[in-house]
Amino acid sequence: MLLPLGDDLERPNFPVATVFLIFLNVAVFALVTRMGLTIDFMVPETDPGFGRQLRNIETFYGIWGAVPRELMAGKIIGLITYMFLHVGLVHLIGNMLTLWVFGPSLETALGGMSFILLYIFWGAVACAAHTATNLSSDVFLIGASGAIAGVLGAYILLFGYSAKIKMLLWLGVFPFRFRMPAIAFGVFWILTQLYNASIDFDGTASGVAWMAHVGGFGGGVVCMWLFRQQTDRVLVREEDSLRFISRNELEVKSSKANPAPQTATVTNMKTAPIESRVCSGCGSVLKPEHLIGDRLLRCPNGDCSRMTYISEAELQSVAH
Repeated sequence: MLLPLGDDLERPNFPVATVFLIFLNVAVFALVTRMGLTIDFMVPETDPGFGRQLRNIETFYGIWGAVPRELMAGKIIGLITYMFLHVGLVHLIGNMLTLWVFGPSLETALGGMSFILLYIFWGAVACAAHTATNLSSDVFLIGASGAIAGVLGAYILLFGYSAKIKMLLWLGVFPFRFRMPAIAFGVFWILTQLYNASIDFDGTASGVAWMAHVGGFGGGVVCMWLFRQQTDRVLVREEDSLRFISRNELEVKSSKANPAPQTATVTNMKTAPIESRVCSGCGSVLKPEHLIGDRLLRCPNGDCSRMTYISEAELQSVAH
């Protein structure tokens, strides 16, 4: 068994939106379980009430899940509600674990409200992809995996070449921890979904809506490709660590690293000669090879390129 446990990105804030989505999914599952409508608490098949409970489950998820035939007929409420329903505890835990791994960093970049809205949008896109490949199906679709696939796709587009995912591999009774590049995890995951979709296109054999996963992932990638320059925060590398900074902070850092070029004319420079062999803009040492005129030097630092006019005496000093 291979499980993702987290990433190595340093986040400045607690992931409120991600926790809210997890809480909402768990709360809905608890409520539905209390109603006796999850498979974990079904009575045995030999129990006289088994048939009635099974019909109740099918009726409930048929109303609140996403049924392709009914969606095509205009009953669109399931387009949203389906992504907060889970048929069993294993189904819920698997989805919430993945959301917890990839959600916080993406929320940090997007902002909490934008993250929630996009999460719901990606879930709807995933449902649309499943419906488009099962137009006449009466089988309900439930689960958060389509929306979470969108989270994964967006994550890979933004952080795939920077972040590393903490992984846990179980080989028998022996657990192994290691890290892998996020892009490698994303490519492996989507190729797995595409392969499974190729052999079980409508999900009837496995009971898994593979095309919903593919659609959600694609929706996340496309959204971040279009709006990657509008995120609240960006990921930067500082020495050996990665951390998020706001776009305002990024602008300040960029302006300090790349000061505005000198715009004063040579005439203005002559009125206030700099009596130093060090550039006043960045402190670089000025040498004879930096002369571009009789007494005009250009700073050798490409990010500065400040021009300095020097006196005749300074020229002789530089020459020596």
